[in-house]
Amino acid sequence: MPRRIAIYEFGGPENLRIEEFSSRPLQPGELRLRVEAMGVNRADILIREGSYHSKKLPIVPGFDASGCVIESSGEIGIGSRVLIIPGSRGLGFYSEEVIVSASDVLVLSDNISYSVAASIPVNWLTAQESLFRRAGLKRGETLVVLAGSSGVGQAAIQLAQAQGVRVIATVSRQVKADYLKDTYGCDVLVAGAEDLPSQVLEMTCGSGADVVFDLIGGDFFRPALQIASNGGRVVQAANVTLRDSLINVRDFYAKNLSIFGFQYGNATTIGLEHYRTDLPKILEGFAKGLYRSTISKIFSMDKVATAHETLVDRSHYGKIVLLPQAGVH
Repeated sequence: MPRRIAIYEFGGPENLRIEEFSSRPLQPGELRLRVEAMGVNRADILIREGSYHSKKLPIVPGFDASGCVIESSGEIGIGSRVLIIPGSRGLGFYSEEVIVSASDVLVLSDNISYSVAASIPVNWLTAQESLFRRAGLKRGETLVVLAGSSGVGQAAIQLAQAQGVRVIATVSRQVKADYLKDTYGCDVLVAGAEDLPSQVLEMTCGSGADVVFDLIGGDFFRPALQIASNGGRVVQAANVTLRDSLINVRDFYAKNLSIFGFQYGNATTIGLEHYRTDLPKILEGFAKGLYRSTISKIFSMDKVATAHETLVDRSHYGKIVLLPQAGVH
């Protein structure tokens, strides 16, 4: 019988339970997938802790997954390598086997591995939606990405650079700064909330950034407003500390700032369908070698608790991926 990871009680990583389950027969137009890789997202942590919207127990977490078709009642044949479009059926991809509609997968190019595929959807679609559909980022502008070494941060850097945007990334540790400089050639600042405004304003000759992409929240949201240029845009897409953001309204109204919020999981529940057009274009960029995904750590499903602890620790950079079995890619 296939296994999955379920949560029956909110709390710490120890509440992630591996269990066997019985899978149902396929309905017309559905596919049964053997899951080959699962992406680990910050939202999975919040779901496990009971902090993510109003999810009810029990829950099988997981927004991102790739796999191989092992049974088909649709047009996609057995043996096809596919990526599941996130949001198509909500959660439930921390599992060795899933059933999805044939219309909710994309066939993968041979040069995109299962692990890389599972690292793409939520991170890259969050960056795409936030930067271009919300903030309207344009060629020649300056973008500041807070938490630039994160999975979403690295996606934002690459998408922006592909459009001729100057990128300044901020990180918490020098090792992350060195990695981003070597990999993407962008400007990088090792900065805390208190010294961020002075460093960014110095780097931009006092003008600030056209767009600020805040992937930290908490104490960093006010500095994000302070480093935006007159008429600039700030997109807030995470609050990893879960602390309140205390701001002075003069930080934004006096500069005519536009402030946007984006959360991928909630966006799908209110009917945003951009991911269906944006994800194929992103995959095409990967297939052509235009984009890359940094996979920081790979764990087997049996080590899911360690995977969650590693994500919370924030000492890594890039994406964390789960595999059904150790050594399978």
